[in-house]
Amino acid sequence: MSNKTVGFALILLSAAMGACIVPFAKVASSVVPPLSIVFWRVFLASIIFIPIAYKNKEKITIKKIKLLAPLSVILSINFTAAIVSVKFIPTSLTPIIYATTPLITYAITQIRNKKPELKSRYIFGMTVGFVGLVIATLQNIKVEGDVLKTITGVLIVFVGAICFSIYGIKSKDYQKEMSPIQISWINVIVASLVLSPFALFDTVTTAYVAKIGLTQLAALVGIAFFGSVIAYLTYQHAIKHTDPSVASLMTYIQPIFGVILSILIVGESVTPIFLLGGSLAILGAYIASR
Repeated sequence: MSNKTVGFALILLSAAMGACIVPFAKVASSVVPPLSIVFWRVFLASIIFIPIAYKNKEKITIKKIKLLAPLSVILSINFTAAIVSVKFIPTSLTPIIYATTPLITYAITQIRNKKPELKSRYIFGMTVGFVGLVIATLQNIKVEGDVLKTITGVLIVFVGAICFSIYGIKSKDYQKEMSPIQISWINVIVASLVLSPFALFDTVTTAYVAKIGLTQLAALVGIAFFGSVIAYLTYQHAIKHTDPSVASLMTYIQPIFGVILSILIVGESVTPIFLLGGSLAILGAYIASR
């Protein structure tokens, strides 16, 4: 099996695992504040990584943590941007903005190259995928209220998309010295430290911890295991087998899987427009990954 085929399979798996965050977060948010959900996501993930790292004889050192810390902070900004943006824009608009990640990643990669080259197949696939995502999600987008508020929300998500692009590009650089497990593990450890003040503030001001039941706890563990450990491990391996520009195409597919999960779990209806858009999004990602 070729690296491109393996890479595309990993992109699909990463997108599917990342899509699990939405339904689990909806369950957890009945008690847990948004930023605390992000904290528990990375904190629990850092614990789940321990047996995985032990089994694979992976070790992390203070030196590696210091080396990777700036990238982990960038990833933390990405996590936070997605959560903070919901105060300004509808959550249905967020995937569209995040779908600029492949374009941003591709642009930065080409700027970094000593001999930039336009890859027509990638650009064509990226365009098809983006159009497909817009078709699939546009019917659910309802932008209302203050224009300035909407612009602020869009800019916040765009900052998150830039951070996610940098995360993918720099991960490829660090993979020369560290494994996908080490990179993913260090990222969630540092992110836990960065986000801990927000979680502590929520704990003091809302006392939500005492209200957490088994349902919310299970949802938080689900977000950590599927949405962080599995999603980011597969994403790192996708970067390893392809490149950051190709791996970032998962931002086209993840919202599609999110809707599919809503259909399966909540019983939402599927429309012909969604089927068309979803098919184009996946087809575009496949074309661009070849």
